[in-house]
Order: sequence, then C-alpha cells, then structure tokens
Amino acid sequence: MTNPSNPLPVQDETSYRDELAFATEIALSLQSQMGRTGLVRQILPRFARLLDLDSAGLITQHQGDWRIDVWTNPGGDTGPPPSPRALPTELISDAIDRGSGRTDGHWWAVPCQVDLNENGNIVTSPLVSCLLFESQSQAVTSPRIDRLSQLLVTAITRTELDTRHRHRIAQLTSVLEAAAKWQLAHLQGSSDENTLLRQIADTATDLIGCERASIFLWDKRRKKLIGRPALGIDDQPLVIADNAGIVGEVLATKEPQIWNGDSDDESRVNREVDRTLAFDTRSLVAVPLVGSRGDTIGVFEAINHTVNEFDSSHVLLLSDLATHAAVAIEAQRAQKRLTESRDRLVRDAAQSTPLIGEHPSVVSVRDSGTKVAATDLTVLILGSNGTGKEVVARHI
Repeated sequence: MTNPSNPLPVQDETSYRDELAFATEIALSLQSQMGRTGLVRQILPRFARLLDLDSAGLITQHQGDWRIDVWTNPGGDTGPPPSPRALPTELISDAIDRGSGRTDGHWWAVPCQVDLNENGNIVTSPLVSCLLFESQSQAVTSPRIDRLSQLLVTAITRTELDTRHRHRIAQLTSVLEAAAKWQLAHLQGSSDENTLLRQIADTATDLIGCERASIFLWDKRRKKLIGRPALGIDDQPLVIADNAGIVGEVLATKEPQIWNGDSDDESRVNREVDRTLAFDTRSLVAVPLVGSRGDTIGVFEAINHTVNEFDSSHVLLLSDLATHAAVAIEAQRAQKRLTESRDRLVRDAAQSTPLIGEHPSVVSVRDSGTKVAATDLTVLILGSNGTGKEVVARHI
C-alpha cells in the first residue's frame, strides 16, 4: 500500500468532490464530540460506499482477542458482523506489527496508528484497533483506500484521545475533591487513621472500578506490610512479609506493577492470602506510597477490575490517589505524634505539682479538673488563702 503522505494523484472531478465531502463530514463529526464508536457508526457507511466495499468495520483488541465494535454491510447499513473466526487474523496481526495497511487482495486491514512530529497533536493511537474491510470490486484501488482510510484512522485516533483527555480531567477533579475531603476531616479532627485509610480505599474502589482496594503501610523494623482495610477482615489488619507477592515487588523496586491473571505469571500473586480469606484475585495493580521526603512508606493496591483488565491508565489514576493519600497519612501521623507529645507533657506537668489526697472531696476536685482540662472552657477557682487554688490551677 502506498504512503498516504505522498501527493494525491490526478483524479477525476467527481472523485475529488466525493473525497472532499467525506473529509468535511469527518471534520463536522469531530466537532460534535460523539465519541469513537459514535463517529465510526456515522462515518463508516459513507466510507464503504465511496470505496464500493462489500463490508467494513472497526475491530479492537480486548484481552487478547479481537472484538468487533462497529460493522457495516453492503449498501452502508449496519448489520450483523462476521463471526470472529471468519476474520483474517493473520492479516490483522501483520498490519498491526508493521504499523501500516496490508491486503491479501480480498481483505484490507489498516491499523489505527498515527504518528506525527513533536508539534502535531497525535503521537500514537491509545488503542490497539484496526479498520477491516473487504471488496470483490476491481474498481477499488490501493491509493484511494490509503487516502480515505487514513482520514478515518486519524479521526478515530483523535476522537479516542479527546475522550481520554476529558476522562482524565474528570478523574483528576475527582481525586482533588477526595483529597480535599480527607484533609478537611483531618483538620476538623473527625478522622482517625483507620477511618482515613478506609476513605482512601473506598475512593480508589469507586474511581478505578475494582472490587477491593487496600493500603499497605510498611513496618520496616519488623519487615512487615500492614494492609488496611484488609480483605474480608472487619477492623483487623492484614499482616504479610514485606517481600511477598506483587506488593513486595512494588516495595522493592519502587515501581508500579500490574498483574492480569489471563496473561501474567501466576507465581507473582500471593495465593496464601486468597486461601486464608476465601478470595479470588483475578487482576491487580499496585503503586508505591511515597512520603514527603521521598521515602517509601507503603504500597497502594487495587484488586479485580470489574469490567476489563488493569492497564497503564489505572496505574496513572492509582498513582494520583497515592500521592494525595501519602500526604494525608503523613499529616494524620504527625497530628497523632503531636497529640501524644502534648498529652505526655501535660501528664508530666501535672505530676510535678500533684494534687494529692484520697479524701472524697479531693478526689472530686482532681477528677473535675482533669475533665475540664480537655475543654476550652474558662475556669474560675474560688477559695480562701492557703486552700490550694494554685495547686488546682497547675493541675488543670
């Protein structure tokens, strides 16, 4: 097949007008932001008629198999697609591997891969997909197929990228909103560490679309990872060795890891946890939790995507959540340390000027002082000289 970037050959006026109208229709469709599938459904019938095709469609790789997204039959009407077994898989694979259109004389396969220079908008297609069409007509010429198919491929790729960019913006907005809620709860003092970790895990489960999510905090001294909230264990942590399974890989390499059961090494998954909790891990993505000083404080994992396999987009989203989660966890820990230091200093100060005595009246004053000390109330201490007003004040 010819290079679509070559100058157009001389065409008759009708063909030129048809191709110009096709390009205009694509441009108008792109402005409508209808999505990849919607655009192909609208444009593909006209594409098939212009090239006098018997049928045409868009196919996408899904978990190692080819899935037909859109198909059009003779006359440009959407109809039942061919059986997946009838697809020329070797021709499709050859086109994908070579990054260019291929034909066996009956079928054509054009990969949806577009590369432009650094100043262009498209670098590469975000999907492994392919235009596939067939024709018995002798009027179908390779140069014309090249021109029209590359117009459609570029439109498909642009639409998919735009959709993903909008989705990415929505994701980042959701991440920031969640992080703001975590910080607000921290500032208001209404969230302890367990509550915070559960909120973070629930956010990941909702945004990523998975069955479970857990935060593993690293106990470096004991060489353990403490998972919370744990799988199927209410209010109890899950304790594993810090070199076990994929979370151990992430901790050791400080790099995100993906595992999809249909295609990856089974030995990477810690099945001991599954057996203990009667759970079945089918897919998993994990990223490091990095503290403000650049040290790894744990691992954030999501388990079992509810629709597809995990991919690089899920790594990106989970990493965004991990960045804000690490900040929230460190802030929670810092507040806990400050609170413990304050309480210790208060106890030390109280012990240095003890309010001693076991008489019920002394015990009552001591207990009342201890209770009011935890509040912001103003206290007025009354009594004659020498009754111990200063001792009570120091106690409070």
